[in-house]
Amino acid sequence: MEVPIMSIVLSSLAKAGVSSWVLTSRAAVMLKRSTPEHIDTATTQELSALTMAFGKLQARDGALFDACAESYLRRETPPFTRGTCSELVNIVHAFTKVHHLHPKLFGVIGSALLDRFDDLSLQDIVKYLHGIAKVEYLPLPPLQERIVQALQLDKVSTLGVFDLLKLATASRRLGLRIPSMESHVSAVLPNEADSPGDTMGPGRRVTKMGPKKRRQSTRKRKWTW
Repeated sequence: MEVPIMSIVLSSLAKAGVSSWVLTSRAAVMLKRSTPEHIDTATTQELSALTMAFGKLQARDGALFDACAESYLRRETPPFTRGTCSELVNIVHAFTKVHHLHPKLFGVIGSALLDRFDDLSLQDIVKYLHGIAKVEYLPLPPLQERIVQALQLDKVSTLGVFDLLKLATASRRLGLRIPSMESHVSAVLPNEADSPGDTMGPGRRVTKMGPKKRRQSTRKRKWTW
């Protein structure tokens, strides 16, 4: 199956909410066995749609996502200069859906987002932080600073409960201090502000002895604030 056709089929299934483990796994094997030249026949948009489909269909295969990442990085005109900021955030989001980190790709995308930071919407920032927090990836310090500066109270206060929960969880896990967000969470979601959570940043959390109590997902916690 050609990569552009594979992209159309899997992205259509993902959008419809139809999951076929057999079809997804076979497509993953085909892509991994393809030569770099064969994968590169897909346009940037087709490869992005395919990557997001694999992420949504939960294709937890590191080699598969590495193959997609290397294809992005091989392109003479990478998507990081032509694609919109939302498209770049979606690429990162696709990788983090299956908790796969490709440091080089994430670094290049982070640099591109920093160069065009003014084009990022508030929703893009929340989605980006929520994604990279899953894999505990800290972006470049200049990008961290721009994100903290952008999340002022007048903007954070416009977020809905679900997005606010995602932002609060991500900032704790990444160890980012966002005073305006913290004060708003304390006022709107006092239970969330008082929860222990992950506050020390990537790789620095203390492991407690005994059975681990799993934290409720953001989607479930929004009904308990």
